[in-house]
Amino acid sequence: MKLLNSKTHFGIIAILFHWITLAFLLVLYPIGYVMTDMAISPDKLELYSWHKSIGFILLILVILRLSWRIISSPPPLPNSNPLLYRAIALTIHLLLYVCLIVLPISGWLMSSAAGFKVVVFRTFELPDLIHTSDVLRIILQEIHFIIGIVMLSLISAHIFAFLYHQFYKRDNIINRILPFFRNPSR
Repeated sequence: MKLLNSKTHFGIIAILFHWITLAFLLVLYPIGYVMTDMAISPDKLELYSWHKSIGFILLILVILRLSWRIISSPPPLPNSNPLLYRAIALTIHLLLYVCLIVLPISGWLMSSAAGFKVVVFRTFELPDLIHTSDVLRIILQEIHFIIGIVMLSLISAHIFAFLYHQFYKRDNIINRILPFFRNPSR
């Protein structure tokens, strides 16, 4: 398995970034959903702490992931797909990256505005990004929620595209991002 991306497949580093990002999101979304409806309690505060910690680590992961894309460009989308489909796919990927950066930053800003510190896994405290403000907290809370919904929509579109390619077009495009379906000659 190659480290760098090729013209037809992603390398192991990009593959790991992709699937680890998904794993983080599969943890963050349920925690976020559950914690918001809970009454104030030590359990709720613990969930908030986990959500913030995992969110910050995800932000670092996404920054590293984007840095890796500069080092090792992703393989281009196959020309067998119409130009419009490729443009839509690239737009969805771009918007996913925007959401993956803005969502944790908006959460960090929201915590700062609410006067709550972000302490990453009880190890180190992040600095407040803005002053305490109930008005800003409410605005940032809405922004965080809306971006979360937008990102879920984009993820749904991404999954729909996978299903389309896998089961309708049957072009096995997913093999580009799966480490165990590799053609060793590539």
